[in-house]
Amino acid sequence: MQKRLFPRTDTYNSFVLIRRLLTEYGLVRWRHYTLVFALMGVGALCTGLAAYLMGDVVNRAFDRRELGAVVQIGVMAFGVFTLRGLVLYCQAVMLSRIGNSIIAENQLRMYSKLLQHNLSFFAERHSSEFLARLSTGALAATQVLNLLIGALGRDLLTLISLVAVMAVQDPVMSLVVFVIGPSIMIFVKKLTRRIRAIAHNQWSSGAHSLFTLQETLQGVRIVKAFTLEPTMRSAYPTRWPASVNA
Repeated sequence: MQKRLFPRTDTYNSFVLIRRLLTEYGLVRWRHYTLVFALMGVGALCTGLAAYLMGDVVNRAFDRRELGAVVQIGVMAFGVFTLRGLVLYCQAVMLSRIGNSIIAENQLRMYSKLLQHNLSFFAERHSSEFLARLSTGALAATQVLNLLIGALGRDLLTLISLVAVMAVQDPVMSLVVFVIGPSIMIFVKKLTRRIRAIAHNQWSSGAHSLFTLQETLQGVRIVKAFTLEPTMRSAYPTRWPASVNA
């Protein structure tokens, strides 16, 4: 009996997988990632400075009614946003180049590993699984690293910058946030577990779609000869609209 089409394997937990990604792909490109972190730090500083300037603009425009100061601060805010846009562009370009190199390396490693297996390994699996692993699986490493770099670099540094601005401008609100913040982390932890299950279901659904499409293209003459279109529609993992079934 044929095994399950796309079995779920939990050989590694999340921490081990992240550590392996960082050691095998991140440390090799540490110079590029250091520059990306520096750009993220500049972008976070620009975000905090822009928030501070906006508060100063409102205070001087409505309380003090100083037109010259408002114009001066507006010009400074324009320069800050311009610098932030340039930093975000350079950051996106560098992450894209790093990601493309990781995808190419990962695909080469997966193809080399695939050639080492015997014939029984290929007989127990469908070819659509290999296509899904070579495309989606190779891209997943880049997505995880970009998510980690974005969370540790852009999001964390931006949070620190905005919290510093909030602490300077309104210390009372800062204390309220520090009290409510830990309770939010519990919800984020539960949400992370759900995201992991959804990501696996999404990959399995995409791979099963390739499997169904490939089987249909290879046996399209049989499908048309025996009018098996409804059967093939029911085998597709995505729900069909009512207009298509009609």
